[in-house]
Amino acid sequence: MLIAVALPVFGAVGVATGRVLFGAMVFGAIWWMRGRSCPFERKDIVPAIGLAVIGYALPFVIMPHVMGVVDEHSRHGSSFAGMMISLVPIMTIVVSIPLLGVLPSFQQLIGVIGGLGAMCLLFYGEIQHEVPVRDLLLASAVPFLYALSNTYIKRRFERTPPLALGTVVMSVCTVVMVPIAIAVQPIRLEGSVWMAIICVVVLGVVNTAGGMYVFFGLVRNHGPLHAGMVSYIIPTVAMLMGWFRGETITRKQLIALGIIFVMVAITQRSKSRRIKIK
Repeated sequence: MLIAVALPVFGAVGVATGRVLFGAMVFGAIWWMRGRSCPFERKDIVPAIGLAVIGYALPFVIMPHVMGVVDEHSRHGSSFAGMMISLVPIMTIVVSIPLLGVLPSFQQLIGVIGGLGAMCLLFYGEIQHEVPVRDLLLASAVPFLYALSNTYIKRRFERTPPLALGTVVMSVCTVVMVPIAIAVQPIRLEGSVWMAIICVVVLGVVNTAGGMYVFFGLVRNHGPLHAGMVSYIIPTVAMLMGWFRGETITRKQLIALGIIFVMVAITQRSKSRRIKIK
């Protein structure tokens, strides 16, 4: 909802830049007040930069862009975005094979296939509303990138404190994205500019900084698949808030969401098998 309100004023790149900027400010301020030392070594620099750019900067830009396109064609951009996030646990099983050496069980395999089928049903509904296929493919990259980043955190930064990881990730995103936003994203003085500014600030301080801190802790202590259980909540809340804002909720969306919930439940209740990876 916050992204939807801020998008007409700041654009996709501007919204993404604002959230990482305020997120970095919060993480940095807490880090400074606590007087913590940096736990990162030189060998961690490149992996941390890659995690920030691929795992957060890219999906932070892609999601509002896709929301704007879907909203233009079918008037349910935020609910569609929330449903894409619900696919994170399904994607986590896929990326956990090479990164964590975890083979899916038969039930998890069924969940992955069913989840991908639900995504195809969701995409079919959007294609009927003439949403470009390239934008739908971009949307499918968001849950994959989130699952990739969550799994990589478990493998590479499992012992890194959430506060330190959040500070570094948000700071790198800010350094990368601010020059890009200045160069390519004009601010459009349309609608309520002050409300858009408030939304970006809340998005950065509460949703990004607060949410990432808690989520990093979940990934660190319980693993990416357990942390991905928030995917039950996100699409439901996104749909309800979208409906309150006047978005059109379709039957295909509801069917796809029901299938995704069932598939995620199947994957969460079954156990994986570990394999050796180099």
